[in-house]
Amino acid sequence: MGTRLLLTLPARLLADQRPDPGLRIVPAPEEIRPLEYRMAWHPRLDGDPGQRWLRYAIRAVTAELPEPAL
Repeated sequence: MGTRLLLTLPARLLADQRPDPGLRIVPAPEEIRPLEYRMAWHPRLDGDPGQRWLRYAIRAVTAELPEPAL
């Protein structure tokens, strides 16, 4: 707010946000296609307890996000 900056992010991340009169939300231009997210890690970390927990936590949180409106 108060700048000419902008932010582009998936609409589903705004689903639970309260309206703010100081911000304007507009659809992205058609040139910006939906993003696909993936996780990658070195195979030696497959069995690492901390890495396994982090991957599980990321999957659990992202599974709760609403599906994007196309």
